[in-house]
Amino acid sequence: MGGTAVTLLRAAGACLVLLAGYGAGAGVPLHHRRSWRQLHTFARLLAYWQGILRYQPLTGAELLRRARQYPEFAALGLEECAGLSALPMPGTLTLAEQEEIRDGLCQMSLQPREEACATLERLASLCEEAAQRARQAADDSRVLWPRLGLCAGVLTVILLW
Repeated sequence: MGGTAVTLLRAAGACLVLLAGYGAGAGVPLHHRRSWRQLHTFARLLAYWQGILRYQPLTGAELLRRARQYPEFAALGLEECAGLSALPMPGTLTLAEQEEIRDGLCQMSLQPREEACATLERLASLCEEAAQRARQAADDSRVLWPRLGLCAGVLTVILLW
């Protein structure tokens, strides 16, 4: 093999390493965006329950049954839920936020309808605030992570050249 062929192979390998670094960096914002969408959908579920509970006296099982009818809520894992307290929490919520939401959902069964609506409204706003934080993180990572991935690729190429 001549020197030119080796140089071409090295250049092709360098391009592949750069693309891999950029691709790895570009994947991080997608993860943040999925987290934001999940939190936003969860907040919409709580707001939906608050809206229908305001006008109809429904049990927790009935609230779950109605929410299961909507495909946008299917990604939240409502099919496995036996009750409101067993609702799977989005993983991007802090443990304190998850506990507060679980406690609120448990207390709803003991509260009059108006208080339960107020609890759902408070929990929905808590989730929407978390969704806004996740959206900001997604916007920030969309700018930062592809560049960091590309820089890591350049560093790798320099070290291996």
